[in-house]
Amino acid sequence: MEGLDTAVRVEVVREKDELRRWKAKKSTTERIYTASPDALVKAAHLQSILKFIDSHPEPLAREIRSHIAPDTLKAVEGSMRIKWLPASVDVEMTEAAYVTLSPEEFKNFWIRYGLSTLGSPLLKHALEAALRLFGLSISRLITWTPQAFNAYYKNCGQLEVGEHTDRYCHLVHSGVPQGLIRSRPFIRGCAYAFAAIYPLTRTEGEVLLKDYKPANGSVTYLYYW
Repeated sequence: MEGLDTAVRVEVVREKDELRRWKAKKSTTERIYTASPDALVKAAHLQSILKFIDSHPEPLAREIRSHIAPDTLKAVEGSMRIKWLPASVDVEMTEAAYVTLSPEEFKNFWIRYGLSTLGSPLLKHALEAALRLFGLSISRLITWTPQAFNAYYKNCGQLEVGEHTDRYCHLVHSGVPQGLIRSRPFIRGCAYAFAAIYPLTRTEGEVLLKDYKPANGSVTYLYYW
């Protein structure tokens, strides 16, 4: 596991360098962001992310906010919770956390955020129904994850349960718009947010990205425990 952790840390450092160079090319960034105009996310989700950022101590919260454009912050803060906003806003906010936090902090940020959303109006009743059906069985409860994704996102690809046993589960994300799939921080953020299933079920587990294919708009999240 130590070798794997080292490899992941090296990969994340490389990705951060790539991201900084990519974001320095404003025209390229704008082209990719506008490549998926129909990909949408609930404003309530973005407002919850921003609230979660602000729950961190200073100067950390301020540092993450500094990487989010003022117009983006204004749009998120000023929207009705039921409004749909461009998913590129989610990408921007996720990347702001990614360039500010260490790899472990980024992972924990999204796991804790994912756990915090489970009592939200968007997910609370669906989760309660899933718990009545499955209890705290992770191998069964993880199959509920696509419903949580669909509560927040529209036209952002299809999340489906793939190969599935009592020890691991593949979540297959296909048809992901280019403006989302090409942001590795966004994809990692999704993987970690879904990993909130671990503390929810009091299970020790990990998540890995498999078959990450940006050109095909697809990635598989492997959860094992």
